[in-house]
Amino acid sequence: MSDNVWQTKILLLLANGWKMREIAAHIGLTTQSLFDLRRGRTIEPKGMAAVLLHNMMVGPPRRTVQLPGQSGSKPK
Repeated sequence: MSDNVWQTKILLLLANGWKMREIAAHIGLTTQSLFDLRRGRTIEPKGMAAVLLHNMMVGPPRRTVQLPGQSGSKPK
């Protein structure tokens, strides 16, 4: 995984079945802005986008987010 926490969050969401356009829409960014975060061209999201992206990992997500090393069922 990446050293950048935001890149890691995006990669984990993608690995758990989210699509880039879904993540971008959920956090209020353009898909291009999210791609820039994923590639490291932008270091971190600003304001509410950061809060919403973080909450996708810790709150009750639409899909189950499994971190590496966790066991359980796969997301739908």
